[in-house]
Amino acid sequence: MFDGRHCAVYAARPEKCRRFRCELLKKVDANEVPLSEAIERVAEAKTQLSQVKLLLPPESGSVGKQWTVLFREWQSRPPEQRTDDPQARLVLHITLLNRLLDRHFRNEKQRRVMED
Repeated sequence: MFDGRHCAVYAARPEKCRRFRCELLKKVDANEVPLSEAIERVAEAKTQLSQVKLLLPPESGSVGKQWTVLFREWQSRPPEQRTDDPQARLVLHITLLNRLLDRHFRNEKQRRVMED
């Protein structure tokens, strides 16, 4: 529920939210990843999220919830019906975003996309 600048849910963030550190931030804090690289990863994630939001209908709600529904629906189709479809493009973009988030921001329990 981060709107690009602040939490869109709470005027004053709960303690749990204030203490939260994604995996990338933990690596920056531990000097395992340079800050400049982390900033590039955040920018890349924001760019991918913007691309996804352009493909979603305005009233669609959470990107995460949409991806689960759309991916299952897309996956249930026969392979010949999975291409050249606006929904397939959206599923691809959300999957790419999730892979980036899994790789750099989430821990093993939070991951959404199966590894190769």
